[in-house]
Amino acid sequence: MEQYFPSPARSFYLDVRGGRDDVQRRLNASVQRMRLVATGQEKIPPKRDAARLFTPASDRLKHAKLAELTEGGGVYRIASFASDYESRDSVPVVRNILPRLGGTIYEDPQGYGVFTLPEEPPMEFDPSGRIRKANNVLLHGADLLHYVACHIRQDLAAVLVKSDAMRYMADISVFEKTPKDAQGRNTFIGKDLLDFHAKAPNFGPVLREFFPLLMQLFRKDLLDVLTVDLNGQQRYSHGEGGDVCRFERDRFIPLRRADASFMGILGVADAFFQHEGEHSPYEGGNFVRGIEMQSDLGRKEGKTKEILRINKTPYADMLRRNAIPHSERMQILQRLLSQKERYFDAVVESASRVNRLVFGDKLKLYGISYISDECVNDCLYCGHRASSVHQRSALTPEQMAEDFSAVVRHRPEEFCILAGDHPRAVQRCCDALRVLRSVNEKYRSPLQCVTLNIAPQTPEDFEKIVAAADPVVRLQYRIFQETYDPALYEQYHVAGPKSAFHDRMTAQERALQAGFSDVGIGALMGLNTAGHDFEIISLVQHADRIKQMFGRYPKSLSIPRHQRVEGSDFTTPNPLDDRSYIYYHALLRIFLPETELMITSRETPELIQALESLVNVRDLAPRPGVGGNICPSVHFQNELGDCRSAEEILEDLSHRGKR
Repeated sequence: MEQYFPSPARSFYLDVRGGRDDVQRRLNASVQRMRLVATGQEKIPPKRDAARLFTPASDRLKHAKLAELTEGGGVYRIASFASDYESRDSVPVVRNILPRLGGTIYEDPQGYGVFTLPEEPPMEFDPSGRIRKANNVLLHGADLLHYVACHIRQDLAAVLVKSDAMRYMADISVFEKTPKDAQGRNTFIGKDLLDFHAKAPNFGPVLREFFPLLMQLFRKDLLDVLTVDLNGQQRYSHGEGGDVCRFERDRFIPLRRADASFMGILGVADAFFQHEGEHSPYEGGNFVRGIEMQSDLGRKEGKTKEILRINKTPYADMLRRNAIPHSERMQILQRLLSQKERYFDAVVESASRVNRLVFGDKLKLYGISYISDECVNDCLYCGHRASSVHQRSALTPEQMAEDFSAVVRHRPEEFCILAGDHPRAVQRCCDALRVLRSVNEKYRSPLQCVTLNIAPQTPEDFEKIVAAADPVVRLQYRIFQETYDPALYEQYHVAGPKSAFHDRMTAQERALQAGFSDVGIGALMGLNTAGHDFEIISLVQHADRIKQMFGRYPKSLSIPRHQRVEGSDFTTPNPLDDRSYIYYHALLRIFLPETELMITSRETPELIQALESLVNVRDLAPRPGVGGNICPSVHFQNELGDCRSAEEILEDLSHRGKR
């Protein structure tokens, strides 16, 4: 349910982050341009790179909103409405919203109608704008705008023309931090938009001119959307995790009646919280972070800007400064995949430069501990499949402490906890996180990130895990989709919860919604009998989806190759050769330059070294099997190509300047 502005869209961007003087300068420049557009001296060109307007609410957030709407006798605590707002106003507002959510609305001449949302039963409404027939009887009488807002993640604000004024009539906020009045309503509710902003400290005089021009452009149908990035300087307490900053991206679109006449504007606000010192997750404006977008690799050195390019390709501007529409991005990737030999050297060379620019020459290390191999899934390729006859085991908290210490003493930056899919897995993970926190403190806290590689969980179980984690260490949830081909996925996963393709596909989203700092994705190369290229394209698309939904790309990505497991008769359906494996890493580095690429000890030391210019993370002497760091295990998930000890790996990396 990903909806965008109709393409092409005439969009105007305003960056109000940073110091007062810079913001003042940008506002003045925007006013000058608006004047030119309003008088016909300049046109805002339509852009074909569509932008998302609405993000669908997660099931958890939707149900929480609906509960507020239904359980309090219709009192919607997260919403504020002006005293002269009328429920019938919701009908034309919703008429503007539904098409962008994939819904429909029909209204007869008397004002009765029906509206639908994807995967929801039809709702009937009356001329007053209230629901008169619903599957849930508690929704009877609910305002249409109230109900539709429950299906949207972002905050909404509606400004309607009332008595020749532009009045703030509705504010529906989960993330809004605007100061409230004595009644708990946002201070701008019921006020005139133009008058309210004209009185703003510092920028009131320029806003007094800016907003009337904006309304003029909307009325004359000269503008489709205004995007505003706010500065994120507000700070809020975040308990033991320290203070967080709130970043916001607002988008405003005109609201029109059925006859296309102007009736107001709708504001949609995406809010995102990061720890102090971290950057805004939103691109645009003068925000430079070394990498400005995943397909926009720019580096500032003084007043110069270096543009990286793939040499000798027909798409030499793939990494140009302006963002590339998703469809074109995929076409470029498909072209580079279809002619591997032609572009191999140029792609690998460019990817090496990107990797050095973003991550430098050093390698991060992550330790691994298998805390349990109990699993209820029956996956054909896995050594721990439920139908396997080998005896299962799980570490006690005391054994965890010993196993974790054997790794953390080498001071890796990251620690990965693995467990099978089992009813007791969540509790074991919570125990493991508490033990690991103590072990990390014992060794003077070398860990920057703790990663859980476990089965997908419900939002509630993910929240339990987050609550057990050390709040000062980033918490990452990482699983691999194995294969992105639904038909093959069904073929390989014959029984157990893992057989649910969509549930696994959306697990990272649930983890982020539950409070995980980061997520990781990946695919098990060799399972796709139709070819490996499909998995690479799907990984980039999956990363793009997470970026669109949460404002950031996955933290990590890995494409391990399937290896035969001892005692199993399953052989790799479509083995992946070394040269293609290197090329895939190079493409992923170029298309997802901020995402960490990982290489594992499944590969030989020689191949790992060949990939070091393209990746930035490797594992530290993993010993597959429960408690494998303190005692050899006879039940390996996979064989190792690099069997060196942690001491040997660290010595080699230090000798070659990688640590």
